[in-house]
Amino acid sequence: MTDRQLASKTRKIESLPMHLLKHGKVYLLPVYYMAKLSRVGSELALNQGSAEYQDLVYRNQPEGRLIVGKIFDKYLLNFPTAKGCRSRLAATQEVLKQLIDSSTAKDIVLLDLGCGYARGLIGTLAGIKDRHITAYGMDLDEKAIEVASARAQEKGLTNLTFSVGDALNLGDYPVQSADIVILNGLAQYLSSDGRMQLYHNVHSLLDENGYLLTDYFCDWAKNPVQKWWKGISEDFLGVKLDWLGKEAVEEMFSRLPFRDVKTWYSQGNFCLMVLAKK
Repeated sequence: MTDRQLASKTRKIESLPMHLLKHGKVYLLPVYYMAKLSRVGSELALNQGSAEYQDLVYRNQPEGRLIVGKIFDKYLLNFPTAKGCRSRLAATQEVLKQLIDSSTAKDIVLLDLGCGYARGLIGTLAGIKDRHITAYGMDLDEKAIEVASARAQEKGLTNLTFSVGDALNLGDYPVQSADIVILNGLAQYLSSDGRMQLYHNVHSLLDENGYLLTDYFCDWAKNPVQKWWKGISEDFLGVKLDWLGKEAVEEMFSRLPFRDVKTWYSQGNFCLMVLAKK
């Protein structure tokens, strides 16, 4: 792991039990220890935002310890945020394939920023045989890069390479220009200034008529139970995320130099997809 902080790892608390005791939230301790029996819950509570957590959500298979752990796993995998992650993955793969199919470029360069295990990128490229594509994945997490590289090798994708780097630092980018940049599950966790810096980085990297394919999770807590669980999640993380609606995301992109921006909800309306053209 690099010494730079992963933006998606939003938890700022060293010891969750001590934090809950200190703030008089003893009633949440059973939830914490139940989560420890759950494979998904344990990764969420101890290492929120990790590539491993995302991969567990994408696999969508209860793997908890004992019956209680498996039940809790199933519950978390059916939660709106988990469903939103899976619908985002499906939407990303679908649009990425459409962009590749419609491109007139002889050689297409792809860059996946904050790629994690790069499930979407690997899955898409594995199904494309008739185009010349050079693809790169970059992430701050060294373990994620190792896993992604191994998975790409297993699929025989010699045109896909991975590197460790910070998406906020243009000097870390493995290429100086790209036709398509994929940016999933990262901007949500940055400050407003950080998001704008990241989007400007991507714009400067893209070739003319290039595309940024990204997403933004909207506020998923609609009913009392979901709002209660969202509050618990924020207590565990020790931070409140900046949830933006569709209009706010569109207003944010209106202040960026992209000349054509399309937004739509992925299946389930939990995740807002954004396709911006340079």
